[in-house]
Amino acid sequence: MFSETEEEHQKHVHKVLAVLEKAGLSINPKKNEFHVTQVDFLGYRISPGQIRMDPTKIKDVAECPAPTTVSGVRGFLGFVNFYRRFIKGFGGIAKPPNDLTKKDTDFIWSKECDNAFQTLKQMILDDPILVLPDPDKEFEVETDASDWAIGGQLGQRDEQGRLHPVTFYSKAFRGPELNYPTHDKELMSIIWAFKEWKPWLSGTKYEVKVSSDHKNLTFKLSIRTSLSYCSGLCFSDCVFSPGVSVRGEDVSDVLILPKYIFPMFARWDSIICCNSN
Repeated sequence: MFSETEEEHQKHVHKVLAVLEKAGLSINPKKNEFHVTQVDFLGYRISPGQIRMDPTKIKDVAECPAPTTVSGVRGFLGFVNFYRRFIKGFGGIAKPPNDLTKKDTDFIWSKECDNAFQTLKQMILDDPILVLPDPDKEFEVETDASDWAIGGQLGQRDEQGRLHPVTFYSKAFRGPELNYPTHDKELMSIIWAFKEWKPWLSGTKYEVKVSSDHKNLTFKLSIRTSLSYCSGLCFSDCVFSPGVSVRGEDVSDVLILPKYIFPMFARWDSIICCNSN
């Protein structure tokens, strides 16, 4: 159980124990912890304002050899997939070994597979720390797209202005998505980020800053797919800005889309996007 203060926690514990006693239920003291500021729960280590992977799970990864069978690949990917929220660009990194699990594919552990395996292992062993989302702070969304995957980071800044990750997401392209033009893939990465983090972003009282490193990102109103993408932004105010690195070029002027263009945006005065020259 969670409490704001130690004094409040003592009252909560006594109330719960009293209810259990009244109901004739007993607890095992060896399986309970009281008055702690850090707890291992369901594969995670949770402490005030932070969440990280269970250290015992990290130890298992350190001793894990490279897979030699398809089932071994599935087992490793299944493990790291559980912690994908800690791994930036997981979908793209895991693509080579993941391709080996497809039907009618010969098992060939290539250099690309081994590089992906070692990269994922190291990212787990680095023991990344995520901050817990704070509704009283602004959220910042950073997205990117490659030829075969999209991904993003949801972050918040501390009192010193340093940006810390709250979580990551990634998604591999499938079928026709692989043939999308670059600007559609970049746009898709933003929409998927808002869908993935809707519970946090839809309830925020601040504008959401969205950063992308793609120069020519734009809403093409004549393209039906772009219209379907845009519907994913209907629950939040967002301000588009260039990323820290924009491949040496600046993103051009901002385009304000009036709400009458998209009826689904009626809740907001406008949606702010990037407009290319």
